Amino acid sequence: VPCPAMNGGYVWETSGHFHKLFASCGGYFLEFEKNADPHYDSCGLGRIHRRGVPSELCLSVPFAKHPSYRIGENNPRALSLCSSKTTDGMRQYGANVPYETKYTDASEKRVTVVMENALGLTETYVITENGVSITVTGAEDIGYEIPVFADSGEEKTSVTVTDNGKTLTVSHRGHRCIWTTDGTFTDTGETFRNRNGDYRNYRAAGEHTVNLTITMA
Repeated sequence: VPCPAMNGGYVWETSGHFHKLFASCGGYFLEFEKNADPHYDSCGLGRIHRRGVPSELCLSVPFAKHPSYRIGENNPRALSLCSSKTTDGMRQYGANVPYETKYTDASEKRVTVVMENALGLTETYVITENGVSITVTGAEDIGYEIPVFADSGEEKTSVTVTDNGKTLTVSHRGHRCIWTTDGTFTDTGETFRNRNGDYRNYRAAGEHTVNLTITMA
């Protein structure tokens, strides 16, 4: 029979020694890092794959600030798919702080993962065959950081922001990664690098809540 990794509909968490959480449903696969080694990873959601879609299209590897492997030049800071907030005029990022699992639920058709980071922000992920829904709640000036695949080193992707800033589409090799939000997407102007190529950091921002969805095809 197909193994659970192929069927999906599960959440599996390692011991605290390895601090990883994996979730899969409807062809989507997510990998969370809860307490990263900053030489290799960053905290938060470091991987979203969909069966049949190039692994680098959304995100396959998070970004370390000073990785212990060569990427050409250092990154501005650590980065993953993660929440962020502004405190005393300074932006703080979930990629830099530990996460705690608050709740998980899994069935064949729907998987839910609720994580809270040391910034006091709660991230809720709902995974179905229709995509991944993300809700961030917490402080007043909050956001969700989105590394957008821009250049593989061989070819550049197509990145468009439409619907008055509410839809972000990345096209690559005949596939698309589509983000939507009830806020707006903005380009932070930062470029990050990992083993797959260059990513441009975008942010969806809100006051107390940020809602997003992601689909890949």
